[in-house]
Amino acid sequence: MIRAWLLLLPAVVFLGIFFAVPIALVATTSVIAKGGGLAFDQYRRFLLDGFYRGFLTETVLVSVVTTAACVVLSFPLAYQLARAKPGTKGVFLTPLIAPLMVGDVVRGYGWLIAIGDFGVVNQLLMALGIVEKPVRLIFTPTGVVLGLVEVLLPFMVLPLAAAIGGIPPELEEAARSLGARHARVFRKVVFPLSLPGLAAGVVIVFALSMGSFAIPLFLGGVKVNMVGPLIFQQATLTADLPFAAAVSSVLFATSLLLLVVYAWVGSALNAEARSR
Repeated sequence: MIRAWLLLLPAVVFLGIFFAVPIALVATTSVIAKGGGLAFDQYRRFLLDGFYRGFLTETVLVSVVTTAACVVLSFPLAYQLARAKPGTKGVFLTPLIAPLMVGDVVRGYGWLIAIGDFGVVNQLLMALGIVEKPVRLIFTPTGVVLGLVEVLLPFMVLPLAAAIGGIPPELEEAARSLGARHARVFRKVVFPLSLPGLAAGVVIVFALSMGSFAIPLFLGGVKVNMVGPLIFQQATLTADLPFAAAVSSVLFATSLLLLVVYAWVGSALNAEARSR
């Protein structure tokens, strides 16, 4: 037991210094009043003021749509990745992992070129005669969702593929031998057993989209009100550190709540799986 704690000690010390301490400092900054003492004015300002509450509302909506889009797009790719032969897994894994080696700033500029008013997408649509004038995609929630889905899709595919890979293929073969079609096999076998991986992917994608900064800044500008750029603006441009700390604390609390819900859902799903 003591040896186990000694092995964990370096990681605990590292997380304590570089994670817990900064979080505590941010939380402390958010409640320090100008004249000294404690005050929760910054939280009331963010949560009760209609203007700033709009940032939180739009951030949640964009994150929900992004997460839902990632779920829909991830299942086919995750299934192929999980069921691919060892020699061909790299064919699916390489294009999935390669974009992670490129920074969000570079990808943000790439999306500006692709979906701008006179970008590649609009030029193609007009050349095919689908639209007569450019479709407005940048500086809209749709553009932000497109960028976030491209950035966060691997974080949904990988845990989902791991969960599907843990499902014995014999279960699907048995269901098909009993007359079940592919859609029914997916609905009755693959989907229920992949729920733990799906839950993990949903938590990761939603939390990352809630705190995303570069993509909303490039593709949303001042037209899309997201919490990440708001924190940057308040911390650097207006130097309102207490308010930036309060917004950051709310964002962190939301992510922490998601982790608690995920742990609860995951334990419930595992208990149900063991009872079957």
